[in-house]
Amino acid sequence: MKTTTISNASSRYVSFKKPLCMPCSVAFLLGVVGSNCVQAIEVDTGIPDVSVRWDNTFRYNLGMRMEGQNSDFSKSPFYDDTEHKFGRGDVVTNRVDIISELDVAWKQANGFRLSAAGWYDDAYKGSDSPNPDLTGSSNYINNHYNSYASRYIAGPSGEILDAFVFTGFQLGNVGVNIKAGQHNVYWGESLYSIGNSIAYSQGPVDTIKAATSPGAEAKELFLPLKQISTTVQLTDELSFAAQYLLDWKPFRLVPGGTYFSSADGARSDLGAPADIFQIPNGRDIEPDSHGDYGLNLRWSPWWLGGTAGVYYRKFAEKLPWSFTQVGVQQVAPGVFAGIPNAIRFNYARDTELYGLSLTKTLGTVSVASEVSYRRNTALNSVAGFTVISSGDAGYAQAEGARGDSLHALVNGIYLLPKTPIWDGGTFQAELAYNKLENITENADRFNGRGHGCVTAYSKNCADDHSLGMQMGFTPQWPQAFPGWDMSMPFSLAYGIDGNSPTLGGTNEGAYNYSVGINGVWKNQHNFTLAWIDSHADYKVNPASGYVTSDYTNGSAVQNNHGWLSFTYKTTY
Repeated sequence: MKTTTISNASSRYVSFKKPLCMPCSVAFLLGVVGSNCVQAIEVDTGIPDVSVRWDNTFRYNLGMRMEGQNSDFSKSPFYDDTEHKFGRGDVVTNRVDIISELDVAWKQANGFRLSAAGWYDDAYKGSDSPNPDLTGSSNYINNHYNSYASRYIAGPSGEILDAFVFTGFQLGNVGVNIKAGQHNVYWGESLYSIGNSIAYSQGPVDTIKAATSPGAEAKELFLPLKQISTTVQLTDELSFAAQYLLDWKPFRLVPGGTYFSSADGARSDLGAPADIFQIPNGRDIEPDSHGDYGLNLRWSPWWLGGTAGVYYRKFAEKLPWSFTQVGVQQVAPGVFAGIPNAIRFNYARDTELYGLSLTKTLGTVSVASEVSYRRNTALNSVAGFTVISSGDAGYAQAEGARGDSLHALVNGIYLLPKTPIWDGGTFQAELAYNKLENITENADRFNGRGHGCVTAYSKNCADDHSLGMQMGFTPQWPQAFPGWDMSMPFSLAYGIDGNSPTLGGTNEGAYNYSVGINGVWKNQHNFTLAWIDSHADYKVNPASGYVTSDYTNGSAVQNNHGWLSFTYKTTY
């Protein structure tokens, strides 16, 4: 599983330095891309107590592959759709995104918010393009993208994001704020890591938009869920928050056979080469749509000089296990065999998380940390583990490995001082660690040495711990030219040690980075040019002569997918 990251720096600037506007930057998957902030447009209603804001953000992204195809993957029936679709110099994304946001408030305390997103990517209006030398290797029927890929990659398509009402009132000296409807809640102090954070699986993430549309904002990448949430200011120093979910959605994964995918099979029509056998996607086994909840207390006493938090959450996870359902069929008189009949996803239920956080300012650095313990969480399991079933596989039968795990992270934000080289900017970095405490269920399916991982390529196996880092460095030059603010965003994520035993963690030696230049004209027109690339270890399977999933450590098919991204964005 590729490392999944997102920038959550916005909440930290509030206590560290007075912000000029709400931060809009996102660091996700393949890198950090600069973005600008535009103040919301106020609509004059003529009613003193009613405020209306309506914003529309237009973003265009053009991406071009700058590296040639890797024959180790293009000749593999498990990766050829992903590797062979585009060659050096081809346009890998030609995408338009629009997001519209409406906020209506009465006396700043009661109101509602609606937002919607739409997109279209012309680079995917054609068909899937498997290697023609591999007969029947396409993962799509008749080489045509299925409805999932057509909607979420190609478009034109769209969706409602936020749709909630809110109210705020006083109960004596206690302030209460409530939201009800479709919205996001994101707890903790993580800057980048989702897989090791207190906010793990607190909401699903649109990894398709993150990969194909650099410059997308966090509000677009987190997919809102129907829920009720509240924040209660008990005293000047102590606040309480809670959420109860009425909805569940999984991570929106990049479909197989597209440029940013980690393999051919994910959410495509076929799970294996058609000349061997065809396995359709089966119906996913999804959790109940309601019942997840969380509670937290945050304490900011004057003597601490910071904020401490205590958290508890119980939830269904949003990253899947993948399994192959096998039905027992008679293949000859008196002879029965297991025949694969579906590839399906399943999701861990009733994971519990206990967390602590602390944020402080030390000198000129805003420092934060988290420690969390997850009980009965999903563990990295053998890809496509087999489930024998003559009919529909039940949830418990189709579970991967589960266990208890410890997670910790520490990060810092530093505002760059003016120097002869730059006028200002930011540097932020985060270390994230996890450790498997014990395996509680299905140890034979855990993708670890001595359990389910039996490949000769040892780098593919999960370890009992992992350590990873991510950093972002953005020097800035306000008014570098008349009307122009310039910056040079750089990001790097690296798996330092170990392959994560839990979902969404890091792989040892895998890294991704981006470097770009960003210009904002008159604080409204944002232009970014960036180089984005990644690397993970792999080896050609000596038995087959091509790469198979058990001979990779991370998303190795992306090794030769370095691409040049141009983004234009404006809000009006």
